[in-house]
Amino acid sequence: MFRFPIIGASYDSCVPRITFPDLKRDREQTRLLRIVFVALLLQLQLIVFASLGDPRGIVFVRENYFGLDLLDFINAANDWLRGFNPYERLRFVTPPPTLIVGLVFHKLSLVSANIAFLLVNLVAVFASVWMVCGYFRMRRSSRLLMMAITSLYYPFMFLLERGNLDGIMLLLICSAIVVRNRTAIAILLAISIVFKVYSLVLALVIFTARRFSVIVAVIVFSALFVLPFHSLLHPYIAVALGRTQQFTAVENLSPAVILGSLCKHMLGKIIFVSLWLMTLLSACWRHRELPIEERLIVCFPWMAAFPLQVYPYSGVLLLPVLVWQLGSTYLVENLRARWVFLVGFILVGTQQGALNEYFQWAVRSHRFFPLLNVIGMICVLTSLAFFSTVGDCSPHSIPATTSV
Repeated sequence: MFRFPIIGASYDSCVPRITFPDLKRDREQTRLLRIVFVALLLQLQLIVFASLGDPRGIVFVRENYFGLDLLDFINAANDWLRGFNPYERLRFVTPPPTLIVGLVFHKLSLVSANIAFLLVNLVAVFASVWMVCGYFRMRRSSRLLMMAITSLYYPFMFLLERGNLDGIMLLLICSAIVVRNRTAIAILLAISIVFKVYSLVLALVIFTARRFSVIVAVIVFSALFVLPFHSLLHPYIAVALGRTQQFTAVENLSPAVILGSLCKHMLGKIIFVSLWLMTLLSACWRHRELPIEERLIVCFPWMAAFPLQVYPYSGVLLLPVLVWQLGSTYLVENLRARWVFLVGFILVGTQQGALNEYFQWAVRSHRFFPLLNVIGMICVLTSLAFFSTVGDCSPHSIPATTSV
């Protein structure tokens, strides 16, 4: 008998897991990964050709500079050490425990800190994707293709350029999914929640699965992590509520952008939050037969579309979902759902900054290419929330090419 750490319930050894490679599935998996890789590579090649006549070279992230967000953490940590309120800086908007990141790097020069944090994000993202690929027992060739896709993915490049926490977040939540110790799971989820509130999505999914002991442990550990920073909670809440006014930012990955000026009003915010929550619950219901680990992966995109302003680097959370789409033994052959997801995944990977820089003259709008990212996110959410990707039968009843 095998016991999933979060579920806490026995899971019979006859549960379908691939023991011998299913050649047909492997070929399909490799073919789809190649399609995604070629699409992203062609986009990069187009940008390279377009940049040849530009003396600045390739411009990936528009009007920003390397390490922009990391500098915010460092400045906020310095303010805190001097006894000032770090939230008086307009750009520091993350929960108080993220000051730890600034404290780690504030002794370094800005150049050294940026390079060090870039390496941290590189290792965190690649390790997370490799870890999830291992969970689904993907072949080495498929894993290497996933690494190549990751390296070309716009949210990943945006993350490296800006120096934010989403690479660390991806590592925390992927580790919580594959680790076997319940205490470690609760600690990892608690750290992710106190670093970025969008991880509350995972707590909601666990709650709908009625794993209340895990929820209690996460709450306890979260309170312990926040306790040293309790004096900053009120300023943080005020800043977080203020961010809800920024739904229509050009670089916002949230589908709320589609609602436009409506989201500047309370009614629009209520509509968007309601739609966001309804689609999340729909995804949880449609995939209720999956192991809790896979259900958590399915709900990653709702973290990237959290009801606050979210930037493209949160799109790195879609990488494990692509692995799940191609690696889960519980998926049936639903081509519509799979292709809607793949199209959305590629659109989220659209290099909006570079394409705006070189091809804005063709579309005559600086919002066209950023809108492709948003449309891609809507496709991803739609494919997971409304298209049935798992058979109606129990996973125990899937006999093909699995061990007994």
